[in-house]
Amino acid sequence: MKKTFQVFVLFLAVVAVLTSCFTACGDKDTPADDTGTAGSVEKNDDLLTLIEGGNAKCTIVFPFSGDQNASSAAFALKKTLKQLYGIDIPTADDYDNDTAVSTDDVEILVGTVKRTEAEEACARLDADTDWLVHVNGNKLVIVAASAEGYERALAYLQANCLKEGGTDLALSRTLSAGRLLAQNVLLQNVVQSYTIVFAEGATERVKTAAQTLKTALAPYGDGKEMTVTSDATAATAYEILVGETNRQESKTGVELFYYDYLIRKEGNKIAINAGGSFAVQNAVEQLVSLLVREDLEDQYIYRFDTSLFNPLAYDQSTFVPAWQGSITVPTWMTNFDEKLYAITNPSGRPMCVAHRGDVINYPEDSLESFLSAALLGADVIEMDLQLTKDNIMVLCHDTTLTKTTNVASLKGKNGLPDSENIVDWTYAELQQLSLLDVNGNVTQYKLPSYYEILLTLRGRCFLAIDQKVSTYHAEDVLEMATETDAVELSFYSMFLSASSGPAQSNSYQTIIDYSKAHPEMTRLSGYAAKMESYMKLSGHRIRSRGWLGGKATTDPSGENHEIYQSKYEGGLRLIYTNNIPLMSTFIAKYQPDLTQS
Repeated sequence: MKKTFQVFVLFLAVVAVLTSCFTACGDKDTPADDTGTAGSVEKNDDLLTLIEGGNAKCTIVFPFSGDQNASSAAFALKKTLKQLYGIDIPTADDYDNDTAVSTDDVEILVGTVKRTEAEEACARLDADTDWLVHVNGNKLVIVAASAEGYERALAYLQANCLKEGGTDLALSRTLSAGRLLAQNVLLQNVVQSYTIVFAEGATERVKTAAQTLKTALAPYGDGKEMTVTSDATAATAYEILVGETNRQESKTGVELFYYDYLIRKEGNKIAINAGGSFAVQNAVEQLVSLLVREDLEDQYIYRFDTSLFNPLAYDQSTFVPAWQGSITVPTWMTNFDEKLYAITNPSGRPMCVAHRGDVINYPEDSLESFLSAALLGADVIEMDLQLTKDNIMVLCHDTTLTKTTNVASLKGKNGLPDSENIVDWTYAELQQLSLLDVNGNVTQYKLPSYYEILLTLRGRCFLAIDQKVSTYHAEDVLEMATETDAVELSFYSMFLSASSGPAQSNSYQTIIDYSKAHPEMTRLSGYAAKMESYMKLSGHRIRSRGWLGGKATTDPSGENHEIYQSKYEGGLRLIYTNNIPLMSTFIAKYQPDLTQS
């Protein structure tokens, strides 16, 4: 939608040859209730002259402090006027200058400057998307409630009021344009009339998204609260359907990838369809944005760019691990059925947890690191999940990009975020960064999504999501695993009650209960049934994890076969390792018990 708007603005800028603006331009961004206030006039009672004969007749005034968006907009306008008219308009801030300026002075006021005209305009802004461009006396006032609002305000001004190569710039004194929440009939109608509906069996994230929609729209209801309910209730005339429901309007023939979503108007119903729970969450945020902007059309579709995915996620046959030719891995070590039995057999062979993959040969938490570890026979791979700005699960130990990527040299450049926090970056933006190796050198490897990891490792091993990541619910993990046909990965997952000591029965009960609640997930149910049968064998339980201790806990060079043997004989059966190539050669010496698998 934003790209469409920018193209529209560009088109108007090309064809517009206006030297003055009109009060109402007939589009939905133009309120008709602003008439402006008459002020002193230099040459024409109907026009406010800003540039005459190539000479500046005005000053651009911006806030001294407290409104960075306005200051940025002021200098963006100065740059645009320079490009179009070839003239530098003087700029000034409003520091200690609230009474010294005469109302006769011609000024362009951008933002919350110390002027009555600007203060009156700012008082009319309610929502983040609100903006105003209008003439008040001898002042051209430009105010907005956000950076995006200023972007739209300047785009309107350029498309409708400015021209390239001119020597004069005079604006109508009745100029008044913008978008104000108070005039948003669509949004008021939705809040006053609609009920929010989700499916009776929806995931917690979808239910939360429905509540989020209610909360986001609450300030615009004039005291009216929207109702949130499941589709077990009788249908009403006006509904917002969040995710797949039993309503006829929820049905669509559009195929959606996990992160895709579709927002449609079907009569008096607004329907959200999505490939997965995270996409529902994204769609709700987009719907709020569309409603506030009055941009809700018959259909809005978002397609996630899957070309950003690592090609190995779809075809691992092209991968040649760095250790190939130097390590031989027995076939049984990569057999998942053997791992499924062994992980419930505390007296069986030694098993391992590869900490963040094969960090000996590849950057930690890279897809290549995980695939290499799996091919080395890793039984479990430990990982950490973070959430991007556009709600994509990605792999990274920290909430920041500082330690593992080259973000320090790229942030704030070429349109990238000026931040090192993952939550401030979209997945597409993250793909412009590169992972660092253990020595801090920039590599060719990228930060992968959890979806890519599931595609890559399905049928190979277990994953252990670090328990300190409490924001990722079991349903989200299982939903994505089911979507990727990788349900076996999630058995170990994040369901252990502790990383030391015997794992409790509820370590696997979540997945058992989930599989029984979703019998249509036949592969999930099959593995859950096999896991449950193994757990019922005498002496069987899910193995507890443990570190080697000492230097080996953090430094791969501290590991050796003697330490592994000592820990195994001491009762540690599922061992964390930072050196999976070495651990692989140790486990390969043991013959597995395949009698039950």
